Amino acid sequence: MPAIFLCFRAWPKPAGTVVLEAMAMSRPVLAVKRGGPAESVASEAGFLIDPRNPEYLVEQIKEVFLEVLANRELIVAKGAGARKVVEDKFDWPKKGEAIDENLRAGAGQAGLDQLGVATGPPASRLIPRAAGC
Repeated sequence: MPAIFLCFRAWPKPAGTVVLEAMAMSRPVLAVKRGGPAESVASEAGFLIDPRNPEYLVEQIKEVFLEVLANRELIVAKGAGARKVVEDKFDWPKKGEAIDENLRAGAGQAGLDQLGVATGPPASRLIPRAAGC
């Protein structure tokens, strides 16, 4: 039976790539508000808990489990939300577009030309130009 959601602790791996992987598979996430998950787990994609102290953390995890047990449709809805968050914010073409926008805002077109960053259709952005091209 597949997992119904991912319960992630951020201390050993703060970036939380596994969180994005679970969300891409339509699995909602239960994580602490720390590191990558604090930025990637939107309310429609799962549950974030403030890691105040161990007792509080345990109580909050218990409350999430009880909420999910009382409303199984919540897992389906948050799973769909998790997939949408990944599609909207974290797929590679969108990351490339965001990097491109940030470079343009910071360096301007002249700066991009000096860096050798290709411009044109989205698929060709951020491809270094070969010398003499």
